[in-house]
Amino acid sequence: MASRSNEPRSKKHKGGDHRRKGKAPASASTPDFDSHRFKSYQHQLRFNNEIACAGNPVRERCLVLEEGEYDEIWDLVSYYKWWDLFTPLERAAESIVKEFYANVDFQKHLEIKDYSSFVRGVQVKFDASTLAKLLKCRTFKECSYQRRYDQAGTKEETIEVICKPGTHLRNLKVRSTDLTRVARSWSQLIHHNIMPRSNVSDLTVDRSQLIVAIMLREPINVGQILADSLLEFAYPNRQFVVKHASLITKLCVAQKVPIPVADRTLTPMNPLNRRAIDILDDEPVVPDDPPVEDEDDTAPLDGSRLDRIEALILQQQERIDQFQHSMQERADQFQHFMQDSWASQRQYYDERFTRIDTHLMQMTQQFYFQPHPTGLEAPSVFPPTGDDVAGGH
Repeated sequence: MASRSNEPRSKKHKGGDHRRKGKAPASASTPDFDSHRFKSYQHQLRFNNEIACAGNPVRERCLVLEEGEYDEIWDLVSYYKWWDLFTPLERAAESIVKEFYANVDFQKHLEIKDYSSFVRGVQVKFDASTLAKLLKCRTFKECSYQRRYDQAGTKEETIEVICKPGTHLRNLKVRSTDLTRVARSWSQLIHHNIMPRSNVSDLTVDRSQLIVAIMLREPINVGQILADSLLEFAYPNRQFVVKHASLITKLCVAQKVPIPVADRTLTPMNPLNRRAIDILDDEPVVPDDPPVEDEDDTAPLDGSRLDRIEALILQQQERIDQFQHSMQERADQFQHFMQDSWASQRQYYDERFTRIDTHLMQMTQQFYFQPHPTGLEAPSVFPPTGDDVAGGH
């Protein structure tokens, strides 16, 4: 039988306490955080540093059309069953939305493709199926938008489907002024409700191809697009802007998150109705000279290309001359201003010095020539004359 007589006894430490055999030393304590609102101290830190002081939000927009008003838009909304998608809440809870973004776990998403967050003690899921069920959207087995975005569509098809006649594109990035009225209406809805963006003057490739897919009635799984959009905007180390406020509030309400009553609210922007669509420009584009594409730079220049290049050089030279002339005029004006300012300042100080000299002269005369208070005259600073000596002074 093994004996325990040779085992060392536990040593007594300072303070009279004893360590138990096999117990690891206590680790450094984790900083305190609000465990009801945040998953960890790091999530609370991100909320305080990046999200709490976020700027103006990108507000969602409601689509309001009566029967007979732009039926081509409403028919597509009905085809995809996007009624709830384009009907945001009148008020969204700002604190709930910001805590939702702060608690998204990106490391977990990279490992197991987890689309979830943590809001007021509740795990909130925002995967594609959850969002589609919440918004009652139509789902498809495949998504034409994803294929278009991966493979990129053609410029000819993009111009034909969403652009005004006479539009020329260098790539699939489209200016909003080149869109038809209906396509521009879809651009407004996409930039506010599906893939929010502050700058709506240009359509990026993904957004332009989404409009093409919508107007061609291709299969689109908007739930996956919204899930990826929520995940993208919650990504840390980027300038945070509140987006999808109504959608996140709907998610939290559906999943039994307690919504604070006395909370700051976010409201949608003005609805997109017939009047708002009517003012969108739908005039054809007056094309300039079409851009020269797919030309071999090593080919010899013909006469027409040389004339265009020479005209561009002359135009740039005229602009440079105009700029130099403008700068010379400004320099002359500044020089005249400085000269006039110096002359006026010099005149001002000359007048002040003259007044000061006059005042000092008057004070000197009063001091030496006024009668003394005792009846005696003040001592003269001038040498005595002969009359003064004869008079006994």
